[in-house]
Amino acid sequence: AMISAVSIAAGVQASDEEQQGRPDFATSTLTSAWQITLGGNLTAFNTAAAWAPKGLAGAAIDLEDVLGLDERTSTFAVAVQYRFNRRHSLGLDVTELGRTATRSINGEVEWGDYIFRGEGTVTTDLTTRIFKLTWRYDFSDMDRLNAGFLLGLSTFDIGLTLSGEARLETSSGGQWVEGVGEGASAVAPVPVVGFFLDYALSPRWVLRFGADVIDLSISTYRGRVLETDFSFEYAVTEWFGVGAGIGGTDLEFRSEEDDETFAVRYRFNYLGAYASFSF
Repeated sequence: AMISAVSIAAGVQASDEEQQGRPDFATSTLTSAWQITLGGNLTAFNTAAAWAPKGLAGAAIDLEDVLGLDERTSTFAVAVQYRFNRRHSLGLDVTELGRTATRSINGEVEWGDYIFRGEGTVTTDLTTRIFKLTWRYDFSDMDRLNAGFLLGLSTFDIGLTLSGEARLETSSGGQWVEGVGEGASAVAPVPVVGFFLDYALSPRWVLRFGADVIDLSISTYRGRVLETDFSFEYAVTEWFGVGAGIGGTDLEFRSEEDDETFAVRYRFNYLGAYASFSF
């Protein structure tokens, strides 16, 4: 039995080496119609936000330094890609980045219609979900290489609520009120353009790189996004693989709607691992 197992392993290795010596070869992770990816990341954040009625200052708040949100935390992501012919594919990525914190703040904080009291305890709840829908065009004629450009829509669903002792921002010398909760939210759909490159170094090892960017102003909205990712993937079997990668997102969004201004700067970098399923 041991001799048989060794023979099988040697045969698989010889087959891989034989394919790798060819100018082109197929690997399932690059040629399958469907690919599903589940991953976990260690993510580092740098986040700031401002929200105020028009005519008021609404100074940007550093959410990590001032309000105590974790600068590093674990996050989760899932992605699905459908390749409906050799050239064209559609993908959907979903990332969850929620964080909460409770801290005694050093100075007064302006948020919405309220000023939160210095030396008071403030609870911060930041919810962030990112939905990224992309269409990819592959101009490569090689099975071992997927490379081309992409068009997509990155939608950032962001909500930020502060709770604590506060008074109305427009009042002078007003009473501080316990249990005030003041929240703002925005759904920021930002179109993006970019490129991708997926290259099989061998029948089992695949290198992936991609980037997309946009800087766009429409009416009272302005959005800027830069996203990059780089990873290596190893095919354990024909349909299952594991990988590791790094990447980051730099988002700035501002809206002036009705009688208020809401702005957010959201930057994060990640180091993560994932499992992929191809069929």
